[in-house]
Amino acid sequence: MGPELRLLAIGLAVLAAVALAFGAQFQNQAVSTSREKHNQPKVSLSLKELANLLIKPRWVSGTGLMILGMLLQLGALSLAPLIVVQPIGAIALVITSLLNARYTKTKLNRATILAIGLSTFGVGGFVVTASQVAAQVELTDENLLRVCLLYTSDAADDLLC
Repeated sequence: MGPELRLLAIGLAVLAAVALAFGAQFQNQAVSTSREKHNQPKVSLSLKELANLLIKPRWVSGTGLMILGMLLQLGALSLAPLIVVQPIGAIALVITSLLNARYTKTKLNRATILAIGLSTFGVGGFVVTASQVAAQVELTDENLLRVCLLYTSDAADDLLC
């Protein structure tokens, strides 16, 4: 697998993280707005409340973004190994933190900004390193059998000890 495909996979994974973060934020805003209108505490949703959310544009767009994010993630995983693609999903947490702070008009303090920066830098460093050394192994029946036998062997050893 060439470096171009890995770069494409990384780009798709970043887009997936953005879509998932915005989708989660939109859905959260729809639920919060609905609760505020009805002056209800934040507990669980009734079936009536859930049905009401299904017609709210913000909830529907959030769901659409979540589906898009999952499809982008699957596309990225089809182009690069899990060790390269999956850590990028942590960027969704950073984006969600920033979106939520903006929505709630919360000013981020220096420690939070530092944590966000270090997290982003750490994920970036890990992905760059992983993309250079990761190898995609085809999962054949023989490889799956080996993994299952190793797992079974390790589990049996644990039981004997």
